[in-house]
Amino acid sequence: MEFKNFAKMTSNENEEITTDSTIFAKYGKLLTKTKPSYNANEQSFTWTVEYNYGEKTIVNPLLVDVFDEDLEYVEGSLVITDSKNQKVEYDYTLTNSPKNKLDIQFNESVSEALKISYKTKVKDGRLVLENEDFENSISTGGTTSGNTGTAQPRMIIKYSPAIDYQNKRIDWQIDVNINRYEIHDYELIDTYLYRGLNLLDSSFEIYDVTANKVVEASNYDLVKTTEAGVEIGFTLLFKGDYATTSSQLQVRFTTDYDVNDLIAGNGSTFRNHVKLEWTDQYDNKHTHSSQADRGVNSQTVNNGQKSGSYNAVSKEITWKVDVNYNSENLSNAKIVDKIQEGQTFVEDSLIIRTYTVNSDGTLTISDESEDLSKFVIEYPNQENEYELIISLPNDNEKKYSVEFRTSVDSQAVKTNYQNRAVFTNDQYTRNLDASVTVTNGDKFVTKTGNQEGSLIHWSIAINESQSTIKDAEIHDNPSINQILIEESFKLYPVIVQTDETYEVDYNNPLQIDTDYSLEISTDLQGKQTFVLKFVDVIERTYVLEYDSQISTTPDDTTISNTVTLKGNEISYEDGNGETSIVIDVNQAGGGAVGVKGTLTIQKTDENGNPLEGVEFELYNPLQRKVATQLTDVEGKIVFQGLVYGDYTIKETQALEGYVISDELFVGKNLIVNEETSDPNHVIVLENRMNSLIIHKTDGDGQALNGAVFKLEVQNEELYELVNQDITITDGSVTLKGLKAGMYRLSELKAPQGYIRNVEPLEFKIEANANGQEIDLSIDFVNYKGSVKLSKTDSLGETLTGVVFDLFDSNDEVILEGLTTDENGEILIENELAPGNYYFKEKESVNGNIVNETPIRFVISNDTSGVPEVVEVKATNFKGSVEFKKTDDQNNGLSGVEFELYYENQSEPYVVVVSDENGVVRVDQLAPGTYQFRESKAQFGYILNTDTINFVVPEKTQNEFVLIELDNFINYKGGVNVRKVDEKGNLLKEATFELRDDKRNILISKVTENGQVSFDELSPGKYILVETSAPEGYVLEEKETQFEIAEQFVGEYTFSTIDIVNKLKPKLPGEMPPTGVSNDLFYTSLLAIAVGSLLLIISRKKKKHI
Repeated sequence: MEFKNFAKMTSNENEEITTDSTIFAKYGKLLTKTKPSYNANEQSFTWTVEYNYGEKTIVNPLLVDVFDEDLEYVEGSLVITDSKNQKVEYDYTLTNSPKNKLDIQFNESVSEALKISYKTKVKDGRLVLENEDFENSISTGGTTSGNTGTAQPRMIIKYSPAIDYQNKRIDWQIDVNINRYEIHDYELIDTYLYRGLNLLDSSFEIYDVTANKVVEASNYDLVKTTEAGVEIGFTLLFKGDYATTSSQLQVRFTTDYDVNDLIAGNGSTFRNHVKLEWTDQYDNKHTHSSQADRGVNSQTVNNGQKSGSYNAVSKEITWKVDVNYNSENLSNAKIVDKIQEGQTFVEDSLIIRTYTVNSDGTLTISDESEDLSKFVIEYPNQENEYELIISLPNDNEKKYSVEFRTSVDSQAVKTNYQNRAVFTNDQYTRNLDASVTVTNGDKFVTKTGNQEGSLIHWSIAINESQSTIKDAEIHDNPSINQILIEESFKLYPVIVQTDETYEVDYNNPLQIDTDYSLEISTDLQGKQTFVLKFVDVIERTYVLEYDSQISTTPDDTTISNTVTLKGNEISYEDGNGETSIVIDVNQAGGGAVGVKGTLTIQKTDENGNPLEGVEFELYNPLQRKVATQLTDVEGKIVFQGLVYGDYTIKETQALEGYVISDELFVGKNLIVNEETSDPNHVIVLENRMNSLIIHKTDGDGQALNGAVFKLEVQNEELYELVNQDITITDGSVTLKGLKAGMYRLSELKAPQGYIRNVEPLEFKIEANANGQEIDLSIDFVNYKGSVKLSKTDSLGETLTGVVFDLFDSNDEVILEGLTTDENGEILIENELAPGNYYFKEKESVNGNIVNETPIRFVISNDTSGVPEVVEVKATNFKGSVEFKKTDDQNNGLSGVEFELYYENQSEPYVVVVSDENGVVRVDQLAPGTYQFRESKAQFGYILNTDTINFVVPEKTQNEFVLIELDNFINYKGGVNVRKVDEKGNLLKEATFELRDDKRNILISKVTENGQVSFDELSPGKYILVETSAPEGYVLEEKETQFEIAEQFVGEYTFSTIDIVNKLKPKLPGEMPPTGVSNDLFYTSLLAIAVGSLLLIISRKKKKHI
């Protein structure tokens, strides 16, 4: 039944709008018997009755079902469910008498739709030998519904359950006597109608389904059938236990196959026919047959295959050619693959591998690539008409998989690419064809749109095919009843996956004026178009999204758009032609649909002069921009085609030197109506000049006078002079009407007593963050100089309380009594005019020497920016003293201990020890008088009790005071021994031993010229023993003892010991003792010699006379 409803809406401003809707109601039947399902194995029907689908309340209904007399009800098969097949429980009585009738008596009311299902089967002994119909009808309350079921014989069925491509074998199965009739004298004749099959004997098996066992071979005879020596089938004769049977049997076997031996079936199908001849229990003979086809895949038929796939990221097609799928012997085999136009062969992309065929016909490609040197390969080139030719090795049965790539980059990408590989082996040739479909091929520009309130959201897919296009441009021609919203335009790149799916990359939009340009044009009637130009060659997909504002009358509700992609020598229009949207007027709302009018404004300066080139934006009542225009030579703009209502006008770009008012920046409210649509109605909007105020202050913000500046404006990389005599009076100066640009303000003269700031102050006359050109106020600061003195001692520790005076260049004190603070610093901040200055120390602290050296610094006349604080450092030192401790050979002595006494103190100020070089040093000595005293000598040396005095001065002009003393010497002891006779004459060759106080022999020496010395003696007691006397003298047996003192004042001198020897008694004729002094002995000899000589001479003279 049909129900229809109408609605109508009217308003003062819009035309009448009507709509309608229709609903159809459907009522269910009381009784329906549906077509039954048939189970051939059981020879049973399942019947279904749909009852009370009108869902009325029926009291204790009776349903009577009558079926064919050769059918009988299957006990317990009746089931009652609701219309959604959920089982329900009802109280009912079921009567099955006679056998072909069912009475279903409900013992309660039925108020819902029910499904009643049950089974009937063909009576035992009733044979179904051909398709046969059986009828069934049901009735209740005068309503009857019936249907017919068809029983089918199931004596023999043949099919092929599987094929093994790896071993080239087909499995077959024959189901016999599925109805399980009693049969005898039966046989099977199986025929390979299309040839090409050979029975695999070991696979043959007969299975008794009923008894669940394998039939032994003794119960049948299997006889193969041949024709002209070719196997064409077999005959199966049953005997023994299976001469007569009621069992369902299943014959299973496998055949080898060879497509080259097929005589029919298009070279791809193997047909197997079987015939069952049998006799029933009533001795009636029957024949039933069945056949099955097994088709092989195209790879088997063609002995190979070709395929291809497109990678949208690399824009490459990967082609695969798989040959010798059937493992045939290769002889003069080769593959010829012509690269089609629009593709280029990718260098070094050729790979050849072997493969194996799996049982299901799929391939397993080897991971190892073949050595290409095993093949004769000719790569595509112009001479061979771009054919890839591969000659395969002879006399092998290997399967080869050839893979290579072609590129479609740098050109238009098509929808489809065809390719053929020609495989030749010995005497036959196979054409292996493949095609690759590029989903987005030949797609260049597609536009869609949808309404969102008063907006139309447009989306343009650009170059979905990823073709290479030079000078690409998008030309869009919207209908006049919409206004483009310029700020909504966004161009996005697209991320393409290898399978050509893509997503818009909203995170990385292209930049206008860098990656593309956009030009929106509006004619005098207000109709707009736009052109988007790409800066670079495009090779990928982009999506342009933008919005347009609906601006139409009630009778014009179709918004349309036409887009075209143009490039170098190409032009592609939107595949859908003109894209149109029928808008919903109610959804568009006010301000988008209604009567249209105009609005005229004029821009002037403060004196009423028209201003040309001022930019304005106009916004509709929904605050969406509907126009952007510049004032003409009369300072006017005429906005046309505006739907009556409230609008907002904003000034977005003023002339140079002019300021946008806050009202026009935020937006001035205007009304478009009949009055404003009058051509003589003009709304005047004023502008004023901007101003620059320069303030001159010191570091504390106090106004300064007398500074002189120059102002420059930047022109490209150079600055041009604007004004070079800007003088500050009353702390500031005002400049008006500066054009937009970068300016530089430089100080030529500083106020008296201040440092001139030579750092130019750069500033920009421009729009603020809101886009307004604003009045600008800048501060130019001058400073006086600052200085910081840092005072430390020689260890880097700060010194607090040190007093200084500050002098100018005329040596006049300008600040006195300046004292370092807790940080050791004196800070004079922003007080010093440019000039030369110096600090001089008056008082020091902590025992430091007053350093009177002037600490000079300069406060510069000029500085860049805020002048840095001039930092000077002053260091106070205490005195230091140093001398060297040595032996008498000037060798440094380490470990010698000294006590240092200050002034007249009784306790030492410090105890120091000479270092490894013998140096003694003491630092950090306050001014005063000091004395060193040696308190411990090095072992073996005599303590020197002499003192060393020195003075540390109170003041100095040197940064560091080091008092260097003469070396301080330590000595070892010694003794001179003289050997003399009783007259004091020196005697030679006497031997002495020097022993310590424990009589240990230290050394033995012999006198030379009557003397011998013992040195390098440590303080202590010694014994001198004569062990050998001079010749002719008596040995002095008395020991001589002496002592080396522990300490000595000043330079050490040896003492002398004389040891006397007596002459031995003289015998007659003896020479004088050799131990006598050499002088006396030689004098005597000389006298004797002279005397003898004179005597001889005298005698000769006498003889001569």
